[in-house]
Amino acid sequence: MLKAFSLKGLSLGQHSNNFVMIKKLQIKEKVTKGLIIRYSLLQIPAILFLFVALIFIQRWIDIPDIIFWGIILAWIVKDVVLFFYTWRAYEWKKKEKMAGMQGVALERITESGYITVNSEKWLAVNDGEGPVEKGETVHIHDRKGLTLFIKGMK
Repeated sequence: MLKAFSLKGLSLGQHSNNFVMIKKLQIKEKVTKGLIIRYSLLQIPAILFLFVALIFIQRWIDIPDIIFWGIILAWIVKDVVLFFYTWRAYEWKKKEKMAGMQGVALERITESGYITVNSEKWLAVNDGEGPVEKGETVHIHDRKGLTLFIKGMK
């Protein structure tokens, strides 16, 4: 018997495609055409390297064409599947977008510690006066690489 459930007005039966459909619904609003193009273009060097490596291997070992192209296809399928888990890493946010945002301290931050911003964990440096307590809302005023510079909201 299939268990049915509803997600944003969409009824789905319980089967193997549900997971993929749910993932598509969760990221539909955030994934842009540019992000997909960027991810695809960054996968090309690895596919080309695999292709060249298989050609060199084929000089010493006779690889049937179906296995040769099957390996290439499996690599491409792997990239498509991993996109749903890694797409946020390819979303290059501008520095200005982080400034002005708010986060929540995951620990007591005297000099540096971790905060969450939009469900993402970030390293933060406290530029404010005094420590930031765990659970306190913080204001982000700058970003350098993967480090955010914050001040407490007291």
